[in-house]
Amino acid sequence: MKKILITQRVDYISSHDEHRDALDQRWVSLMLAAKLFPVSVANNLLLVEHMLANEQFDGLLLTGGNSLVDYGGDSIVRDRVENYLISWAIKHQIPVLGVCRGMQLIQHYFHSPLQPVPDHIGVKKQLHIVADDRIARKFGKLGTVSVFHHLGTYTCHPPLRTIAKSNDDVVMAIRHESLAIHGVMWHPEREKGMTNRHIEYLRTIFEGAE
Repeated sequence: MKKILITQRVDYISSHDEHRDALDQRWVSLMLAAKLFPVSVANNLLLVEHMLANEQFDGLLLTGGNSLVDYGGDSIVRDRVENYLISWAIKHQIPVLGVCRGMQLIQHYFHSPLQPVPDHIGVKKQLHIVADDRIARKFGKLGTVSVFHHLGTYTCHPPLRTIAKSNDDVVMAIRHESLAIHGVMWHPEREKGMTNRHIEYLRTIFEGAE
C-alpha cells in the first residue's frame, strides 16, 4: 500500500485547556478501502520534519476543519505544518489532495484570495464540470455533493485551474497546471452513497489509476 500523510484539525477543549489533533474516523475507513495506508500527521513541525527525513511517503491529504489564520482561524501551528508539507510535496513531486480547508490552503499558498460565499454550509450543490480531463470525468459521476464552508472563490488564478463549479458559480474543484496538486470543496469521507466513486477518485489521485 502507498503511504499517504493525512493532516488533522485542531480542537480546543476548554474544560481541560487542551489543544487536540483530531481526524474523522471515516477518513481511515475510506483510505483503506481505496487500498491506501493513511498516516496521521501531528500538528508539530519538529515531529513532521523528523518523519519526512526518516520515512518514505507517497502522497499528502490536507483535510478539513479550522479556518486559515489569515481568515480568522486560531491554529497557526496547523497552518505552519501544512504549508511546510505542501512545499515538501512540491519539492519531491508528491501528489497532493486538499479537501475543503485543504483546498483553501492550496489556493492561499498559490496566492488566490478567498472571499465569503453564501449558502455553502450544510447544503447540497450540483457540480458543473468545466474541464475535460480524467480528473474532471471522475467528478462528472458525482452529480451533487454536500458542502460545509463559508469561504471560497469564484475564479481561479494561475497556476491553478478550475475543474468544477457549483450552480452558483463557486469554484468546487481545482488542479495545478503542471503539478499533481488537486483540491475539492466537498468532503468525500461524508458522502453517503458515493463511497465507491470517491474510492475511484482517491486512487486516481494517489495511484494514477483510471
